[in-house]
Amino acid sequence: MTNRPLNATKMGISNKLTLLKMIRNTPGITRKELSTKTGLNPSTITNIINYLKDRKLLFEQGKKKNENPGRNSIRLFANKEQAKVLLVKVGVEKLHFGIGYLDNSYEILKDCRTPSTFEEFIDLVTSIYRNHKDRDSFYGVVFSLPGIVDKKNEIIVNLPHLKWRDVEIGKITRQKTRGDMNIWLENEAKLSLQAEIFHNHLLKKFKDGVYLYISLGVGGALLINGSIFSGFAFTAGELGHMSIDLNGPRCKCGNRGCLECYISVDEVVKEYERIGGKLTQNLFEKRFQELIEKSIDGEPEAKDIINEYNVFLERGIVNIANMFNPQFILVGGMGYLLPHEYLKEIEQLVSQKAISPATGKVKILPSTLDTVNSSLLGETLLAMDDYCNEQII
Repeated sequence: MTNRPLNATKMGISNKLTLLKMIRNTPGITRKELSTKTGLNPSTITNIINYLKDRKLLFEQGKKKNENPGRNSIRLFANKEQAKVLLVKVGVEKLHFGIGYLDNSYEILKDCRTPSTFEEFIDLVTSIYRNHKDRDSFYGVVFSLPGIVDKKNEIIVNLPHLKWRDVEIGKITRQKTRGDMNIWLENEAKLSLQAEIFHNHLLKKFKDGVYLYISLGVGGALLINGSIFSGFAFTAGELGHMSIDLNGPRCKCGNRGCLECYISVDEVVKEYERIGGKLTQNLFEKRFQELIEKSIDGEPEAKDIINEYNVFLERGIVNIANMFNPQFILVGGMGYLLPHEYLKEIEQLVSQKAISPATGKVKILPSTLDTVNSSLLGETLLAMDDYCNEQII
């Protein structure tokens, strides 16, 4: 009997968070639709909506015409300006800055070349934070990072391409900005998977899957029973470091023949240039796109390189399918540039080479967001979920 009030309290908090998340995720949803989707009775819905309105977390605007006779329903929206965060997407070659809002929207502020040292980088972040007109209303700063992070202790463990190791980014950011702000940091692949789950309608029916994140390096993220799995040290999903050739080239992780050595964007571009291929773009992402286009246009050297690339990609995906038996494998990061027909061909090969017929039924899907938008959306979702929890719990 003593547990009943506590359970009722927990249920009330859960219902508030559920409705607020549905309103954030479905702008313009109505009370009736919320009741239908959740099974909560209309009076409970109304009480929760009034509570959220009192806290300025949502507002009502406009009406939605009902299909059946009766009064039109009032539309509900998250109060976008109620919470804002500074978004920092760190790439090996470029930085992108943005602002994320409570309604899950975001805007890009600027981009620039990634500084060569962490000190220059944090000075740039500090400058943008201090000079922004809305800095006093920022709920915090979110970092998307291309490597291993300890998000609990706010430490960059290792960004191999940038050579940033064991950096207390949370502590340093607060010291530089002279503020006691919220800090989030997360691996870019995990943020991108979170963004795809929100944005990609094809993933709505799946609870188990793998995101293969191809960039200057290869990472990944795991979806297990509807939740993104981090592992006890936050390193789960480092798919690029499965070894597919013990006699292969030395990887940045110290091992030989890692998948990353064969399908990372910088490696395939460099291989094409080693055999005399010419590319005009400066950034690796643009050069990779140019290489794919040359292959599609029939240039022999480009076709050979991309055909070999697809062989290694298929080998990695077969291993992933056998290891995790996922419902889907999403190919993203700079892999979003790969033509969809390549992935369809790999899906057919995986169905033949997988360890069992059930494993071979995995869907190989293209990502719907590029590297920048997937990180910025993922950062926004991460921070605003925490904000809502703080406001209601």
